[in-house]
Amino acid sequence: MKYKRPRRPARRQGLRPPIGVVLLLVALIPLLGLASFTSSSIGDARAAGESAESAKALAREAVTLAELNASIFEELIWVVSSTGVEAAGVPADLIARFTDQAPSEMARSTQQRTNALVAKANRPDVHEALIGARDHALSVPDRAVAYNKIIDSVQNPLEQLLDQATSAAIATGDGELLAKNIEVLRATDSFRALASQEFFTFFAATFDMRGTPAEEAVHLIVLRSEVETTLAKLRSNPNSSQRVLDTVTRVESDPASTTFIASIDQLIDRRLLGETPLVGAPITLESLAANLEPFLNAIESLTIRSDLSLQMVNAAADSVLDVAEAIRVAEQQRTERTYMFALSLLAAATFAGLVASLFVIRPLRRLQTAAEHLQHDNSPRLLRSVGGPSEVQAAGNALEEATLHFELVTRQAQALSAGELDAAALDEVAPGGLGAALQHAVGTLRSALTQQEEFRQRLAHEATHDGLTGIANRNSTVAHLASSLARTERSGEQLAVLFIDLDKFKEVNDSLGHQAGDTVLSSVAQRLIRSVREGDHVGRLGGDEFVVIAEAVSGIDEAFTIAQRMLDALSNPIEHSTGPISIGASIGIAMNDRRSLTADELLRDADLAVYRAKDHGRGAIAVCDEDLRKTLLDTADLTVALRNAIAKDELTLHYQPIVDSRTAEVDGTAEIHAFEALVRWRLPGRDGLMPPDEFIGFAERSSLIIDIDCWVLDKAIGQAARWKSDPRLSGIPIAINISSRHLANDNFVDNVAAPLAKYGVDPAKIIVEVTESAILHDLGAAAVKFQRLRDIGVRISIDDFGTGYTSLAHLRSLPIDELKIDRSFTANAGRSEQEASLVKLIIDIAHLLGATVTAEGIETHDDAAILASLGSDTLQGYYFARPMAPEDLVSRTTATVN
Repeated sequence: MKYKRPRRPARRQGLRPPIGVVLLLVALIPLLGLASFTSSSIGDARAAGESAESAKALAREAVTLAELNASIFEELIWVVSSTGVEAAGVPADLIARFTDQAPSEMARSTQQRTNALVAKANRPDVHEALIGARDHALSVPDRAVAYNKIIDSVQNPLEQLLDQATSAAIATGDGELLAKNIEVLRATDSFRALASQEFFTFFAATFDMRGTPAEEAVHLIVLRSEVETTLAKLRSNPNSSQRVLDTVTRVESDPASTTFIASIDQLIDRRLLGETPLVGAPITLESLAANLEPFLNAIESLTIRSDLSLQMVNAAADSVLDVAEAIRVAEQQRTERTYMFALSLLAAATFAGLVASLFVIRPLRRLQTAAEHLQHDNSPRLLRSVGGPSEVQAAGNALEEATLHFELVTRQAQALSAGELDAAALDEVAPGGLGAALQHAVGTLRSALTQQEEFRQRLAHEATHDGLTGIANRNSTVAHLASSLARTERSGEQLAVLFIDLDKFKEVNDSLGHQAGDTVLSSVAQRLIRSVREGDHVGRLGGDEFVVIAEAVSGIDEAFTIAQRMLDALSNPIEHSTGPISIGASIGIAMNDRRSLTADELLRDADLAVYRAKDHGRGAIAVCDEDLRKTLLDTADLTVALRNAIAKDELTLHYQPIVDSRTAEVDGTAEIHAFEALVRWRLPGRDGLMPPDEFIGFAERSSLIIDIDCWVLDKAIGQAARWKSDPRLSGIPIAINISSRHLANDNFVDNVAAPLAKYGVDPAKIIVEVTESAILHDLGAAAVKFQRLRDIGVRISIDDFGTGYTSLAHLRSLPIDELKIDRSFTANAGRSEQEASLVKLIIDIAHLLGATVTAEGIETHDDAAILASLGSDTLQGYYFARPMAPEDLVSRTTATVN
């Protein structure tokens, strides 16, 4: 389309400043920028200098608090020593003979120094706290606690000062170096505090000051490691000054410190060997005499290390002050250089502005005249006579073409801003190079806007749809369900949520790979869409879980009909490159039933129904009703009750004897081979004990069973340790049942080994019983864990053998010691020759594999005689004894059990 430029009406000439004024303003802009830059640079330099000064002041305050904390700690030691010596009745001159001064004199001396440092630090709160700590009416441990609280109240502000100093350092010109030096200061103060804690913990581990000797020894191990780590960091830190390094060397080579460290190591060795007493020795003349040498060495080491640690802190602080001062001087010099630089640029800019204005003003005035002429004449020839710089000439030449394109550009811009990407104006092309360039720009912008709109639509789709199947995702499904609930509440109609969980999908993923799994999911989505009614919502929650929202159903029967159609659709095999894939589903249905439910609550109900459907078998449909919701609440209550039972020790163990079949008598007496530990629940408010079959099955559904297993392991092994002193029971092993979930846990072996080490029980006295079904999940992993237990001496028993699908050949790959035949076999062995032959076969093969055999469920003398004749090594059942509490077991047990 040919474009004709319409004649533009004349416009009134407004008031405009002359070109000289404009160029003057242009020249002033860089000058103003220069002034702003100069002001900013000088301000930055001043701020950096002030930050350096602030860092110096904060470092000085930190050093003062470090000296105060060290003095308070020394006062603590001398006050505690003085109080302890006086309480023990030790003559002061006797202690002074070894320490140059009596502890009471040293305490008064350090108190005076502490008071001076409190005044210097301006800490009236510390002064008030010290008055209370110095009260002679307090016991030694109470005074120690009071002093340690004061030390903490000083240490926390000290750490805050160092944090503030680091923040101030970062604001300086060379903040990294200053911050690193502050970190060295922090490390030196950390050494000072750790060395003080190390001395006090050594003192508390020797005398009755705070915790037990064992607890204090553990604390001492940690402190010992932290002191060495801190000194190592100071040695390896390139920012540690030579004074700091020299002081570190003096600390490590000091004889008194070496002797003190040796005393600490001896105390730690005694802890590791279990030779530490249960409680610390009271401070008496005898205990002081027994620990005199380590005590005097510690006192000497305290004095030296306290002095050296403060020297180290001061050395690090001096480095901080030196670096901060260097930064302050450098920033002051930078300020001076900035002033000189700004003055030079100001002179140069002024001169350049004067020259430029003379060269540009006249040509621009000619261009103004040409533009005014063009405004009235439309002839472009006058524009070419403007002259002046080439840029001004080019501007004149472009002015004519720009005038021609202005109206077209205006219409095209209006079309683009309105989003009319198909407007005819966007296809018009103005003449000339500028027209072509403008058309190219319009085309690029048009294409970009088109892509942006497509991208926005794609993002909107991806935000609400599943990327694999193309159906609605979780967020979109939940939002749709919320809207559907609102509509059905207003209309009074019913709504059904159908939760679809695929069966055998994990097997497909594991055996055929994720690509096959993706194919299955996509095919399932399409089949669900074809199975539901028009208008029903189909969404994927994630994994192999889908949801259908059927809005406006007549009742549960219609929801069942929809669910059955979906099951029928999913029952047909899915074609794949590897062959047909058969897969099914379980469906849970939840109805709103005109109740006020949220979308999340309705999805939860449908999810619960799926679990009920899976309990009924694959390919089933189940509805969430009030019974199922009550089951959920009961489950939550039982979970809380079981957790409380473990925490409050409401569980208890009974023990049932396992007897030697060779010694079984007619009257039921026999020689005991082992005890089986059986858990019971002493539930508050219930008469009698709750047997395990009422709560173990529930616990096995979650990690609660692992907590119960660990509780049983601890209590049973602890009982074995207590029976060591009873000659009747000390040699009898205890069999402990372990759940399948615990066996699959990575910490299983450690959970068995830990209480053995805790109570010092011989592992050979413990038998771990695992049911046959528990090892079927992963025979290889079970064999590895069994072997690890056998390596430490624990025996392995397979319980309830015959109830699973483990072949006798599998027993060859399992490192086991015992096999327990399930009572379902033993009960029929006396009634059926076929059953007796099968039991005999199991016993013979177990013996060939080197395992002993226990027959469970022995209730009569005939049962015992038959199983003994078939070769069973040991017998267990009510005929010999019921499970008993430990105290009843002890009273009834001699060499045999009746």
